Amino acid sequence: MVDHLSHAHLVAEAVCVSMERHLSHKHPLYQMLKFHCRGVLTANVLGAPALLAPGQFMHTLYAYGWKGASKLVSGAAKSEDWIAHGFTEDLINRGVDDRGTLPYYPYRDDGKILNRALERFTKEYVQIYYKKKEDVLEDKELQAFAKEISVDGNGKIRRFPTSVRSVMQLRSIISRFLWIVVGRHTAVNYPLTDYVLYVPNAPTKLYNDSRAPADRFSLLNLPLRTVSETQCAFTSSLGTFRYDRLLDYASFLEDRAARRVVYRNFCRLNELVEPLLIRINNRRLKDGHLAYPYFIPRWLPNGIQT
Repeated sequence: MVDHLSHAHLVAEAVCVSMERHLSHKHPLYQMLKFHCRGVLTANVLGAPALLAPGQFMHTLYAYGWKGASKLVSGAAKSEDWIAHGFTEDLINRGVDDRGTLPYYPYRDDGKILNRALERFTKEYVQIYYKKKEDVLEDKELQAFAKEISVDGNGKIRRFPTSVRSVMQLRSIISRFLWIVVGRHTAVNYPLTDYVLYVPNAPTKLYNDSRAPADRFSLLNLPLRTVSETQCAFTSSLGTFRYDRLLDYASFLEDRAARRVVYRNFCRLNELVEPLLIRINNRRLKDGHLAYPYFIPRWLPNGIQT
């Protein structure tokens, strides 16, 4: 709940709402970000009530019910930390960044490859329009955009800058946002169909049924049929829908230079990154490990769509 709804959906919403409020439709960042924001507001406005309202999914599926779910989400929302949501910072904070300590961790290893690709795309796109620090400082729409998000301005996201002071800082903001809506959300959403759709693998509830042996697990400890059906429907709807494909929007951009950058990085993802990740996954299977297909570019949408 916290990693998915609070740290991905609600953080992305703050950025996308500010984008709509402060960046004109002709602004070069709006031209690109709109494709990565597409779907998040719809998913949040329609999806949150379906999750958190009395009698809805969270109330049916989890023992803490809709009140507990709402408390978890609202509590996390009050302490959202922009820096902590970065890919590298998150690994360090959770103590899983060291391959020597944790050799097999596909999210970390494949995520590094994907994150580098997103950072490279961001660098190439930003440098079309922002050559020097003054270009950033003089962009009044960009400055208003940042102030709307920061807790030190008009927003609620801690450690988001109230103003953007350099090209490097702008690149960091954009690439971190792309990681949240592409990498982070993919990791918490799309594996649901492989791991949670099969109820005995990850039941949302366990029952202390008096008919079950006290000293070992029993099928009687699993949820009832109606709860299991709800879990299957819920995870299937979340984990199977993709509206688009990462960086597939070059032809929709007005600026020729922007089209070239987006298309070049789209090709790089599919001609270099994808074969590399496929080889890595084949090696994992050969070594007796599970594969991790979720960061293969063909399966990555541009943003949060479910």
